[in-house]
Amino acid sequence: MTETPRNVLITGASRGLGLGIARKLTSAGYQVIAVARQKSKQVTEAIAEAKNGNHAPLHFEPFDLGKIEEIPDLVKKIRREFGPFTD
Repeated sequence: MTETPRNVLITGASRGLGLGIARKLTSAGYQVIAVARQKSKQVTEAIAEAKNGNHAPLHFEPFDLGKIEEIPDLVKKIRREFGPFTD
């Protein structure tokens, strides 16, 4: 039986603290969906590192959280693509 991936959504994850948390979680086995307005060079490198380092996957979803009315659609899209989030 295959274990369901433990999904975590991290906002502000294109650099700095958010990206640091995303990296730590992938190394601990969590599949991370990183959300930020734009994909940075740092997050692109972190995605490659996760893939090449046999860590859980790191995915990127571009989104401006200032668009509050669109957040429910973002959550639905992410759940359809990746499944439920870890509590």
